Amino acid sequence: GRFFWNKRTTGDVLQAIRCFEEAIDLDPKYALAYTGIADCYSASGFSYDLGLPAHELISIAKAAAAKALEIDETIAEAQTSLANSKLLFDWDFEQAEALFQLALELNPNYANAHHWYAHLLMAMSRFDEALFESERALELDPLSAVMNAHLGWHFICTRENDLAIAQFKRTLSLDSKFVVAQWYLALAFEQAGRYSEA
Repeated sequence: GRFFWNKRTTGDVLQAIRCFEEAIDLDPKYALAYTGIADCYSASGFSYDLGLPAHELISIAKAAAAKALEIDETIAEAQTSLANSKLLFDWDFEQAEALFQLALELNPNYANAHHWYAHLLMAMSRFDEALFESERALELDPLSAVMNAHLGWHFICTRENDLAIAQFKRTLSLDSKFVVAQWYLALAFEQAGRYSEA
């Protein structure tokens, strides 16, 4: 499920959801499968579209994160899924930060916790801390197209266009069809005034 989710296309994410649902059918107490479902639904709307109204996506994502926590509150993935819901849906930055920090205490090597914590830090204009988290996520998962593109996104937000462009090219060398990197590379070119390349 995570393999397909990390491709970030509608078809792949639908396949990821099916994988997570199959895992739950096999073991209804498998908390990680619920975190997978939460993450698939919470991230819908950018590079993929699950075709549901926002209130349904939010409801499914929050319910799946809550179920994962009910099963096992000691796993970083469950805390991260809930933190991301607090960030995206409730704009509760304080609670989201507490949950991200808890997730990282539970598992300092969970790359996605660093990744999404960086999103929160960027929203709070804490750019140096966000860069640290972004670089740590990539250090933990160096071959991930998601983590590579995420670092490039950081550089777009901080207007470091040359670094962003280089990072997205690096990402596309890992997966030339990764839609997130293609989209952001175009934005980086546009921001740099390189319109024909964009």
